[in-house]
Amino acid sequence: MRLTKHINESSGRTPLLTIMQLLYDRNKDYMRWMSKSRVKDYMLSGRDGSKDYFTRSIRQDRIPKDMPQEISDEFDYMFKKRYGWKPRSQSIFVTGSHSSASAYGDTLYMIFPIGKFKFLWSSNISDLWTRIEDGPVHQSHYHNFDIEQNMENFEYDARGELEYEYLQDYPRPNEDDFYDIDDNGDRFFNEEEYDRAIDEWDDTMLSWVDGEIGNRLEQYRYEREQEMENETADIMDDIVRSYSDKDLHRAIKSNNEIMLGGKEYTAVKCDYYASLITEFSHYYHWRRRPTVEDMMLFAAKKKWATDRLQRLLWNEE
Repeated sequence: MRLTKHINESSGRTPLLTIMQLLYDRNKDYMRWMSKSRVKDYMLSGRDGSKDYFTRSIRQDRIPKDMPQEISDEFDYMFKKRYGWKPRSQSIFVTGSHSSASAYGDTLYMIFPIGKFKFLWSSNISDLWTRIEDGPVHQSHYHNFDIEQNMENFEYDARGELEYEYLQDYPRPNEDDFYDIDDNGDRFFNEEEYDRAIDEWDDTMLSWVDGEIGNRLEQYRYEREQEMENETADIMDDIVRSYSDKDLHRAIKSNNEIMLGGKEYTAVKCDYYASLITEFSHYYHWRRRPTVEDMMLFAAKKKWATDRLQRLLWNEE
């Protein structure tokens, strides 16, 4: 047997020593923070794939998976005004929740930022899209769907109001005004003249209502749009204000969505390495680059069996 020097990214047999040295070389600032803060929870991300670990750049042009692009862009604009960066498009989305992260891929990875990083999270928002999907923020971006739903009822009521207004100013022809005297001096009701007057009144009234209804509908639409825009702006502002760039440990423990920004990150397969990294990290404290001797001492302290030690530190030739 020999110490494995070849970095195997996909076999599921990458030695723990290789993983620990990788995390020291690329992520030691973050690992030292975890050790010093006694953090035992990890930022997680679900991915399709089988590599034991990999390094990726954090995208600066992320496209939202579910949220409409225009809403995501609007949130980005508001986040940038408040926090100085665009987390919706310039981050990787992570969470402390195993179940939530697993929904996005068949392999669960721990995410370790490389170098300087930033993050945003909200203590009362587990997933921003789920939070706004059925509310006015979403509806206001889809052709004022809520307004269109109510427009028909509003038009029906508005026509009734306009007809009543017209009737107050221009009463319908009164039957009493259509009695005449015939040649014999008898009084009779001139039904033909009355019907003609009624038809003329109805046509004039309907013509006036048709001319006015457009103004009423336009005013209604404008007022409702303003109401929805104001309501949406207030909701979005409250949402953005609920986010914090402090207390990453609490963010991870919350199991809520975390937007992690920076340049790069290292991803390590969770199910195989999480408990081992946790145990070694809190024993070792990342004082220097881990060596075989460090791992042997740690294994002895933990009283690991020989077969486990070999599997974690060495590969068979």
